[in-house]
Amino acid sequence: MRGDARFPAMGGRASAVRRLADVDDTASGKLQIYSVEEKDPKGATCIVRCVGGRVRAGQRFEVDRDVDATADTPPLMLDRINRYERLVDFIGPPHSAQVHLSGEGVATLTRGCILSSVAPPLTVGMLIAAEDAYLTDSRDALRIMILDIKAGKADHLL
Repeated sequence: MRGDARFPAMGGRASAVRRLADVDDTASGKLQIYSVEEKDPKGATCIVRCVGGRVRAGQRFEVDRDVDATADTPPLMLDRINRYERLVDFIGPPHSAQVHLSGEGVATLTRGCILSSVAPPLTVGMLIAAEDAYLTDSRDALRIMILDIKAGKADHLL
């Protein structure tokens, strides 16, 4: 029998779905530039391929120093991701997309260069929010969540 016995309707695609679910969302996103379509001092439109991690709109990037040993380049901002004429929030490997990058470092963009995501600087507000939001893994937390869903308080989760 072909595929996973637990998911017969998927015809062997269950393992691919599991692999997608196992993608490490915390890994540093990496983009490889295939071509630079338009470039001006304020921004550039490029065709890229995601070669590592998950890449999101709004992330900051810098030219990977391991590949390109030039001087420090200013960070770039990933403004939007366009896949198949649709704006999307993120892409993962091995997908390609058209992206718009802005920032002072757009002059350094060339075919083949690798862009690595840069972690945002931590702020005091981020630390306070992290302290206030704690995780609970208990039967009571599950019961409260189910009651909230039934009461219509958690429609954003559905």
